Amino acid sequence: MDMHHVSLLEHRVYTMPKVGLGIESIEDIVATHPEGQRFVAAISDGATQAFAAARWAHLLVEQFVMHPRISVISQAWLDPIKDAYRAQVDFAALPWHALKKAGHGSFATLLGLVIDRSRCRYRAIAVGDSCLVTLDGTVPKPLVEVFPRYLVDAAAFTNSPDLVATNPAYNARLPQIQQNTGWKSLPQRATFLLMTDALAAWFVSAHSRGEKPWERITNLRSDDEFAHLVISLREAGDLRDDDTTLLIVQVSEDDP
Repeated sequence: MDMHHVSLLEHRVYTMPKVGLGIESIEDIVATHPEGQRFVAAISDGATQAFAAARWAHLLVEQFVMHPRISVISQAWLDPIKDAYRAQVDFAALPWHALKKAGHGSFATLLGLVIDRSRCRYRAIAVGDSCLVTLDGTVPKPLVEVFPRYLVDAAAFTNSPDLVATNPAYNARLPQIQQNTGWKSLPQRATFLLMTDALAAWFVSAHSRGEKPWERITNLRSDDEFAHLVISLREAGDLRDDDTTLLIVQVSEDDP
């Protein structure tokens, strides 16, 4: 693909809260950032039972899109946002029950994607069960990859995924639990689907049954269409009631 020019077509973000809750309750956070010939995106799912999880998820995705050149997620990379997180919490004003929860810190998944258009390549890094699906629009069976790879089995989506913590004491296993694709060739007419766990679990389960779940996702064009999809899947019992978030990134390839 080095003889071709790659340009970003578009990216679209859709999100739905749990049943009965408002949009302000969502703990899934997405960030994107065009950086010259690179396009950077990240998605994070804050742990529901954690203290101020959405705040931590927001800091994680912003750190990734502004500093995407990392090859590993290290404690040194996390330290600035760990300190920012603590600075945003007025511990003295918290009631005792919240103070105990805050003492454990917060937790969230992280999935980051970097598209290098000048070299027709991409890479991704992840901790936890937020999922990247790569599609090649030029072939009849477009599914190229599910990342992290262990998520090809829907049973891998559990209530205790690996997480990035605000408290360094809980990050001792970061080198072992993170996944990294390394640089990979960008498929022609690539589409990347970044999903939090509920939607990803439905996607891989549907694919394992021989269905084509990407056909229900890639043509979405509005929040209403996404809401209709999520509601219909929930009512059918195919989608767990959880914050549900999707980022679609579509890339074109043009001859020079």
